[in-house]
This record gives sequence, C-alpha cells and structure tokens, in this order.
Amino acid sequence: MKTVKFLLVLLVLVAIGCSESGITDPINEGSSTKTLKKEFIKLPTLDQSNDLNTEALFIAAKFIKGEIGGNITLNRTYYTESGIAKVKSKLDIPSDAFSGWQLIAYLISTEYAVVDFFPSMEFDKDLTLDLEFQNIDLSAVSSPSEIEFAYIDNSGTVQIAEYDEIEVDVEEGTLSVTGAKIGHFSRYGFIR
Repeated sequence: MKTVKFLLVLLVLVAIGCSESGITDPINEGSSTKTLKKEFIKLPTLDQSNDLNTEALFIAAKFIKGEIGGNITLNRTYYTESGIAKVKSKLDIPSDAFSGWQLIAYLISTEYAVVDFFPSMEFDKDLTLDLEFQNIDLSAVSSPSEIEFAYIDNSGTVQIAEYDEIEVDVEEGTLSVTGAKIGHFSRYGFIR
C-alpha cells in the first residue's frame, strides 16, 4: 500500500511540475479578447519550525467507477506562521460521469488557494466541488466581491468557473466555494 501511495504522489508531483502556475493571460469574452491581471490567492506561510507540519501538499485520491460515481473528501489542519489553518474539500462524482474505472486524485497546496486535479480528462456530466480554507490571512483582499473561482484551460486562459456560491469572510479568514462545476480536470482556484 505504501508503494501505491508513493507512486501516486510521485505521479502527481511530476504532473504538477509540468504544469504552468501563472495566470496573467488573456480572457476571451465573446468576439473580443482582453488581458486581465489576475492572481491566485496566496495562503499564509507554512510554519517550518513546527514539527507537526509533515506535508506542504495534501492529496486525496480514490478509484472510482464512472457508471456508479462517488465522492472524495479531504479535511486537513496545518500550522502557519500566523496560527492554525484548515482546508476542507469534497468532490462529488455523479453516476455516468465517465466510463470504466479511474484513479481520481486532487492535490491542494499550502501555498495558494488552488486545487489541481488528475488525470487530465473531460466528463459526460459535471462533477461538483466544495472547497473551504479557514483561518487564513485575507487582509490583502480589499473587497470580497473581487474574489472569483476560476480555472486555467488547456491554452492557459483563465476562465471563471460556474458555482453555486462563493463566501469570503476577511475578518474570520474564511474562503469557500460551494457547488463549483468541474467539467474537466485542470487547475482551479480562488483569484483576485
């Protein structure tokens, strides 16, 4: 089992190393293209002196049969220089979203409020994601309305994702999205 986990982590790290991380790219809006400077929300710095911090990347993975569906959850606490932070997520995969068995994985970093999904694939039915960061420093956010949940498409273009609700509580340090529609796997995250 340790070998399978090690290989999964290695595969995910290789895939991330090959992906782009910047998102200052053109955004297509109808027939015109305009360039927007957007950036992922940065999370508080990980407390390197705390021996309880054993991971800087959190991985959730499960073998899912596409015809049946399922869900994959993650709930982690980690220490930052400003206190204890938490990340919670749930990816719901509806029945008939894809065919056959597939190892579905996602990775959440403690550096940015983003999630990377693997393997690269498109779905017959949208998956949904609930993602929440708690106890993070949002003092750089001047207005909660400037926050969006977006993804980077194959061409490197930033696209605002569909979602049911987004909540930003600067005072409490909470950032969450509910019911984000995941029609394909790539990098999704909170931008401003």
